[in-house]
Amino acid sequence: MASASKTTVYRLIRDGNGQTAGMIEALTGNSRVTVARRLADLLDDDVIRQSDQEPSSGGRPSRIYRINPDWR
Repeated sequence: MASASKTTVYRLIRDGNGQTAGMIEALTGNSRVTVARRLADLLDDDVIRQSDQEPSSGGRPSRIYRINPDWR
């Protein structure tokens, strides 16, 4: 996890503050594209996993991200 923003995203998910991409965008001020790339990196590294989706508030349901308990 070399990138500072990748580490930030990891910490937000780990601490329970950023469990959806929208939450992470709001907390970091990063763009949707940047957050999506960091999440994709963490998913590819098997550090995080996608969980159930939050209920829809009218649009597409948000995916919930959690730390992979088997990582490390």
